[in-house]
Amino acid sequence: MENISLHGAWNYRIDQYDIGIQKKWYQEKFCSKNFNIPGTTNSNQVGDILDDNGQFFTKDSVAGLRESFSYSGVLWLQKEIRLPDKFQKKSLQLFIERTLGSSMVWIDSHFFGEIYSLSTPHIHKLGLIRNQENGQFTVTIRLDNRDKMNIGERASAFSNDTQGFWNGIIGDFYFMKENFEDRVVDLRFIEKNSVLVIDIQNNHKISEILDIAIRDKYRNRIGYSVIKKYDYTSKSTLWLKLMKSEVWTEFTPNYYDINVLFREGQIKKRIGLVDLEIKNNRIYNHGKKIFLRGNLDCGVFPETGYPSMDEKDWEKILLNVKRFGFNHVRYHSWCPPEVAFRVADRLGIYLMIEGPFWLDSWFDNSVGDFAEHYSFIKDECLAIIREYGHHPSFCFFAIGNELAGDFAFLASILKNNLFKSHQILTTITANTTNLKREFYEDADDFYVGVEHCQKGLRGNRFLDEIVMTTNFNYDENALVVPKPIITHEIGQYASFPSLKEISKFNGYMIPINLISIQNELKRKDLLDRNEEYTYYSGMLAKECYKAEIEAAVRTNNFSGFQLLGLQDYPGQNTAAIGMVDSHWEEKGFCSSDEFCEFNQEIIPIVELKKKSFCINEILEYTIGVRNSLPFDITKDTEFSYTLSLGENLVANKRSIAEIETGAYKLVEQGYINLSSFYKHGNIEVCLDLIIEIKGRTYRNQWSIWIFSKNEEIILRENLIVEDDWLSPTIEEALKNGKNCIVSLNPAKHSDIFPGNYFPVFWSPVFFESKDSCGMIIDDTHPLFNYFPTNKYLSTQWKNLLENSICFPAHVEKGVTELIPNFFVNERRANIEEYKIKNGNLFIHGFNLENCDSIEERAFRNAIKKYVSSNEFNPIEKRSFTEVQEMFPILSNTITSDKDIAYRCKAWSDNEKSKRMGADKANDGNPFTYWSTAAQTDNHWWCIDFGSAKDISQLIIEPLNYENVDFSILLSNDGENWRNAGKSGSRSQKHKLKVQYHTRYLKLVFHHPINISPGLRNFQALL
Repeated sequence: MENISLHGAWNYRIDQYDIGIQKKWYQEKFCSKNFNIPGTTNSNQVGDILDDNGQFFTKDSVAGLRESFSYSGVLWLQKEIRLPDKFQKKSLQLFIERTLGSSMVWIDSHFFGEIYSLSTPHIHKLGLIRNQENGQFTVTIRLDNRDKMNIGERASAFSNDTQGFWNGIIGDFYFMKENFEDRVVDLRFIEKNSVLVIDIQNNHKISEILDIAIRDKYRNRIGYSVIKKYDYTSKSTLWLKLMKSEVWTEFTPNYYDINVLFREGQIKKRIGLVDLEIKNNRIYNHGKKIFLRGNLDCGVFPETGYPSMDEKDWEKILLNVKRFGFNHVRYHSWCPPEVAFRVADRLGIYLMIEGPFWLDSWFDNSVGDFAEHYSFIKDECLAIIREYGHHPSFCFFAIGNELAGDFAFLASILKNNLFKSHQILTTITANTTNLKREFYEDADDFYVGVEHCQKGLRGNRFLDEIVMTTNFNYDENALVVPKPIITHEIGQYASFPSLKEISKFNGYMIPINLISIQNELKRKDLLDRNEEYTYYSGMLAKECYKAEIEAAVRTNNFSGFQLLGLQDYPGQNTAAIGMVDSHWEEKGFCSSDEFCEFNQEIIPIVELKKKSFCINEILEYTIGVRNSLPFDITKDTEFSYTLSLGENLVANKRSIAEIETGAYKLVEQGYINLSSFYKHGNIEVCLDLIIEIKGRTYRNQWSIWIFSKNEEIILRENLIVEDDWLSPTIEEALKNGKNCIVSLNPAKHSDIFPGNYFPVFWSPVFFESKDSCGMIIDDTHPLFNYFPTNKYLSTQWKNLLENSICFPAHVEKGVTELIPNFFVNERRANIEEYKIKNGNLFIHGFNLENCDSIEERAFRNAIKKYVSSNEFNPIEKRSFTEVQEMFPILSNTITSDKDIAYRCKAWSDNEKSKRMGADKANDGNPFTYWSTAAQTDNHWWCIDFGSAKDISQLIIEPLNYENVDFSILLSNDGENWRNAGKSGSRSQKHKLKVQYHTRYLKLVFHHPINISPGLRNFQALL
């Protein structure tokens, strides 16, 4: 279609106080020149120059990327235009492909209206330009990037966290003849995709069409015959029978470019043969069940701060998505430009588009809180469908992210026939904080969420299960959802930010967050550790991603997952959660080939009930396969597998299992007698499964740990002395040349911190956390001759770390060093050793008093073996006084000899994870606590004192105390309970004077919905 490009230099004027309309600036000539379009105030160096160089280290400094030049408000653009002769005396339209917010247009002094959209082109109908002299006139455009619709600043389309509040015009920008683009041409396939229907709106007749050209993706022209044609009052319709029609799927991304030629121009659109439907709570395309392996796109464009409109950029992005094994992208609260759809059409990627809305009670702005919501949300959603809905890759739609408010109104939008005619499946929102989520007929085709009816559907509800086993799934929980389920934003495991990315920025967007972190590391002499921190924290994050993805893969009652995410998110206080950085480049700890082992068309799984074994155990396994190939695996398919444990072949056979496409199925069971392969324990071995289907190989692997028999090693007291603090006993033993072990008791020491296994969730600033992001281990240290480890954290450390404390590192290179999160940046350790006079001291933060797990028992034995050996010969020399100063003792604490609840047996009806288990409420550790995963009323915690005791005082510190009450129940047999009172006023610490004689005590919690009850501390005094 012919048009007049408006790219190039424009005059401009800043309207900081929004007085331009009142002062009639459109009648004036602008003096400021050379504002280049496409471009923004930032790219044109207009606005407030960034004056932050990252020297200060604050929450604001790590908020995200920042524009070199920022401007929020009204921007005026102006240009003198002379129309070519063939455009004179023609009705025209002004096409602005994308701007952020509002645009108004004047031709000379004539006003042509305002358009507000964050997602679709602004097309201003100008009609016949009057008062032209030789086709020359002045165009004045007023842009405004302020929030005129009260949608807030959280949606990816309109947020400083990702794109920045850019101001300008990007993409295509031109005049065109009005009477062609005004013809709305809708395309759809019917009759099982054999008939193409063309609807021409706005009273245009079929007789006005000169030609319809249909070409496939190879540019070959496709023949057709007209089987029906109608001219109605408001539209005309053609039915075309294609001579050849091929379907669009991820494996066969066929599409057709339709060119409708009129007497005065042409209209081009793309369409594909998509046949999405819901059957038995699953999603099908062309009769085949699909499983969506999805990644989130949050509109991160670090080069420009606004969405790229360039095809090469979108090829880089979406080819990376495919390279890492994904077949699906969810656009979190934003809609990409036309070019993204065109690339996705060609690559075969299922897209889920969202309106630019994140309206939630969390931000005190829910749907319907402002009158503007009702018109804008509806108009914006329908505009997205009209503009992009014909693309075959546009398969799913949600109105926004985590919406709350008027769901009946939102449902009414999705009931518009536009969605169904374009074969787009819809859901009201991607997840919601509304725990009483209702489903609306003809609006909710599928469900995206983290839970429903208090049943968890995401890994953070089951952290222990997903990493300590390989057989956990959500099938039972998923039964409560009457729709196909896509689990929401799984992952979000943070690694330490890679500062090498700083050099990749071109100057438009400034990575103040990374520069600020870099400067902080310099101040603390830790900058040389950055690459180590990134790599080893990334290795832990990768293992967590693998575990959570595989849990979703094993769930037959899921239709897919959406990962957050493959790419780093530089906003919301720096979420370094990606396998690639914000520039889509690998960070060094996970290649696409490694990631595809658990994220591709065939995903081999070995299901295990645990990953740590004693050498005399039988390892029982089950082989499973997630089949997402375009065909069912049948008994006639060439399908074989090989299972190895280390260098030992376990199984190698052809399978006759039948696996439907889109399904997960268990195909073989077996067992391994570990002692037949290994004579000695304390080793890590790789369980390796290779599947071959039709000559193509798929591989997946897991580390397992084999430990020696767990007889406890008894130390000879005349050689080794143990205690839980730097006591006079330890001091005397060291003077006498003995080897000593101190297991630091958190109730007796200050300047200590809780240990953790799982890395920080999302960002340690956005969700405030002092947790570490992994650990660097000196795997050459002789201690690890007795306990298997890599240089980075893996799951044999989980139980140990979650029952541990750490302390400031006192040596340059220790046995272990915790990797800090970027906002703490303190060197911490949990093992150190010193030579003190004639003796040797091994000091650690692990609670090995009551070892429940095989790993804890093995580590306790490893310490004792090491300390008993000749290899225990510390290099660091200190005096006992120096070590006491490094590990200071608490004063005036209630110690275990006074607190009868200390480490008594405790249990509850619900635990968020082992790290937040019931026993953490009374373990004496000020950093640990019990918490539930469920956010409903009447959860309880119970303790057994071992025998009936006379109790005079209770010290109770509830979690979320501002919203929590509790009742106290007593029993002597654990079955018959009597009510002993209530909490009364809400306070952070309850000190209750009581007169109880009881063996069992139970606390029952009462609170509003969305609150997790728990206990930070429980003590009982005689």
